[in-house]
Amino acid sequence: LFFITSLPTTTLWRTNLTATGTKKVVDLTIAGRTGSSGPFPLAPFGSKILFSATDGRSGGELWQTNGFSNGTALLKNLNPGSASSNPDSFTSLGSRLLFVAFDDEHGDELWQTNGTSGGTSFIEDLRPGTSSSGITGLTVLNSVGYFSANDGTSTELWRSDGTAIGTYR
Repeated sequence: LFFITSLPTTTLWRTNLTATGTKKVVDLTIAGRTGSSGPFPLAPFGSKILFSATDGRSGGELWQTNGFSNGTALLKNLNPGSASSNPDSFTSLGSRLLFVAFDDEHGDELWQTNGTSGGTSFIEDLRPGTSSSGITGLTVLNSVGYFSANDGTSTELWRSDGTAIGTYR
């Protein structure tokens, strides 16, 4: 079981529900920074937990942990530089994890990962340009992701198999 504490610092913990099996994974508080640096939300994926956090060099980006401090690292900086991509709405789709994240070129749009940096990618700009498509309700049914999104004309039901060609209204 993984959980987060925020007092006195933002810390990711793991437990097997015993006192001796409760261990701090990593303290993600950045010195001199107010507010949380993550991790939130936590998304179980295979043998890892993925989450959004910041390390003070990059904004809120996609991180991973195997439950140990030395196995906790930035998976991919989706919005390069100090700006945040704030990955959210993590939804498991078989061997992929779908999520919503922001970049300066597309706004908030649909992304996917297989749990590796090279296997993490932008899927499709549903509302072309920098305006966000407002993806909500991301859920999976029969190995297909469904969600509500606005393409700039109307808000409709969309589907995705985690690929650009398999993502459509």
